[in-house]
Amino acid sequence: MNIIISSRRDVYNHIATENLRHVAGDKGTNLVVISILDRKDNELFKFNSKELEVDIPLLTLRFDDANSGDYIMTKEDANEIWKFMNSESLVSNIETLIVHCAGGISRSAGVAAALSKIYNNDDMWVFKSNLYVPNTHVYNLVLSAFYENS
Repeated sequence: MNIIISSRRDVYNHIATENLRHVAGDKGTNLVVISILDRKDNELFKFNSKELEVDIPLLTLRFDDANSGDYIMTKEDANEIWKFMNSESLVSNIETLIVHCAGGISRSAGVAAALSKIYNNDDMWVFKSNLYVPNTHVYNLVLSAFYENS
């Protein structure tokens, strides 16, 4: 599975690129998006799938980039990721996953690293990169949810 970590600003470009691959018939056409918002975000991530020529499955979660406090990622959030990734319509069809948050540095990197470890048996590309600082609370919760539910 190809996993892309993105900021909210850049997620549209990633989706457009993957859609072009779909139109060209290239591998990687089965795209899904996990959108992580802050608790105070008023705007949901939106895209016009009619313009993109494909329906893109989307999971939207809302939690702050923190390791403690009232608005951190919960076990329920991690279980929602497990349910989304293991839904009948997606489980064997995902070729590209885009995970985005506001900055594309911490929360999305934590989710992406955990999913990369689960699906690709490799999370080091996230942890060794200078581009990301994965939220370890998020990473551990996602791993736990997958191991407990599988």
